Amino acid sequence: MQSVDHAPATPWSLDLVRALEWKRFQEVCAVVFEHAGYCVEIVGQGEDGGIDLILTIPGGPEGEGSRVAVRCSAQGQRVGVILARQLQEMRIAFGCSQAIFVTTAAFTGEAEKYGAENRDLLLLDGPRFLEGILGMPQATQRELLALATEGDYTTPSCPRCGVKMERRRDKLGVNAGSEYWACGNLESANCLRTFPITKADPLAVR
Repeated sequence: MQSVDHAPATPWSLDLVRALEWKRFQEVCAVVFEHAGYCVEIVGQGEDGGIDLILTIPGGPEGEGSRVAVRCSAQGQRVGVILARQLQEMRIAFGCSQAIFVTTAAFTGEAEKYGAENRDLLLLDGPRFLEGILGMPQATQRELLALATEGDYTTPSCPRCGVKMERRRDKLGVNAGSEYWACGNLESANCLRTFPITKADPLAVR
């Protein structure tokens, strides 16, 4: 009988999870939920605070009440209770029976308490998300790793265009010398989406 190797086959780590830019993290989350048996629809485009995924169970009861709303957040700061409450409000607006908030970072104590008080809301921080991946078959771990690390997986994508953003530096004004991300389509498509580059404290309360 062929022996089964249970040793870790992939270099998944919390550092890798937290290095993923928002779009790649969203894609990884979608495949993770697919392997969990859900049908996944990507409905969000960008780190805008909205719902990113809608999950349904194949062959499950029909109707909006059987759906699950998911927000995927790749950020360095702890997620506060305000964002958890916003997801609950959007879950109701979308007619979903449950909501899942997945972040590469962590949740504040107040957010964790809010999640514990609302059974229709599941909070998954970076360590819990990683634990779920490491509990999957090694072949699945390798599949997810290949998806996560293909090409440039750390430079953020433009929430409007989806293309990789470019690091730029302000030359004039009160912000002269500060760096920011600008859409790679700034010249060709006149996409003006930008946001600052910050050294976010992973323990900062948002």
